[in-house]
Amino acid sequence: MLHRDEPLIIVSLVLQLIVITFLLQGAFRKYPLVLAYSLVRLITTVVEVFLRTHLGETVFFRQVYYSDRVILNLVLFAMVTSIIYKLVETQSHRSTIGKALVGIVAGVILLPFLVLSRPFSIRWLNGMSQFLYFGSGIVTLALWSVLISSKQRDSKLLKFTVGLGIAMAGAAVSFGLQRWMRSPRLVWMPNLFLQLTHVTGLLVWCWAFWPVKQRTSSPAALIPR
Repeated sequence: MLHRDEPLIIVSLVLQLIVITFLLQGAFRKYPLVLAYSLVRLITTVVEVFLRTHLGETVFFRQVYYSDRVILNLVLFAMVTSIIYKLVETQSHRSTIGKALVGIVAGVILLPFLVLSRPFSIRWLNGMSQFLYFGSGIVTLALWSVLISSKQRDSKLLKFTVGLGIAMAGAAVSFGLQRWMRSPRLVWMPNLFLQLTHVTGLLVWCWAFWPVKQRTSSPAALIPR
């Protein structure tokens, strides 16, 4: 049975491959964690599609799915915080920002163990994933603030952050809809919205890391007149 969001999942796989291809053409040296996140996202999506196709939405599939969400969000969290820390390396208050980032990371990771019951159950993994999304949203806003206030703005990083913000906003709305819609017949709606915003975010990432050929001067231009 074809699920409503499967065509978008296939599109997202193609776009993830394109983003990885663009990064491997040189940008990965400057953004290694973006490449790591893209690879993890691609692998987990392929595994989920395979299990969903062959096993259906069983308990085992749901366990793998929510475990993947936690892994992805941990990598996402690490990626955004490391980018922020690198951007402020020349600023005098870098140590203060570093301590604040460590506090946010520690709080977001430890809080689910304190407020959620039955650790590592499906319900707990889902809650953990949402905590990580929330924490990533906070540090993404911080990243925007750092980029906007920076004298030398990185256009690729700005576009990347826009795409990330779109995907994360979509995830936040999707989580809210899932809690509001109790009927299993309506669960496809937030899932479809999640995939739409994810695809939109990936399109922005393709735009951000689109390879630009360096312009070379013609031989005639090098001859002094």
